[in-house]
Amino acid sequence: MSIIRLLSESRGIKVHAIRAVFIEGKNIFTNSAIFNRAHIQISILDTYLIQESYLVEEKQE
Repeated sequence: MSIIRLLSESRGIKVHAIRAVFIEGKNIFTNSAIFNRAHIQISILDTYLIQESYLVEEKQE
């Protein structure tokens, strides 16, 4: 069980999913707030949130 889930449930809050932003890399432009390696990660803790899933295949050239 994740630390986020333990802390929130101890306070009576049910967490179904967690989303976090990771800012990495360098600014894409001078003084830009957008970074070339920034990304978002999502963790689904309760699978009932997933309504549909499918595999995305890469094009073979």
